[in-house]
Amino acid sequence: MKKMKVLFWACLLSGLIIIVIGLYFDLMAGLPYQDPTIEMTIYWNANMLAGEYCIKAGGITFVIGVIGSNICGVLLHKRK
Repeated sequence: MKKMKVLFWACLLSGLIIIVIGLYFDLMAGLPYQDPTIEMTIYWNANMLAGEYCIKAGGITFVIGVIGSNICGVLLHKRK
């Protein structure tokens, strides 16, 4: 059971890291120029999309880690 708790804590921390990476992509995309070139628009859209997917995936991973570590904590507490 201890190994499962460590696994869920690792899931929780990796979710936070993925969220931070997603925020970096999302914020670094920034606002486009008034009249951007096609290449700049493609680059901006790619960064925004990567940021959105990373934030969603990190959020799901974080929630799985929180729920799993809470369940393991309750089960370990009942065993004592």
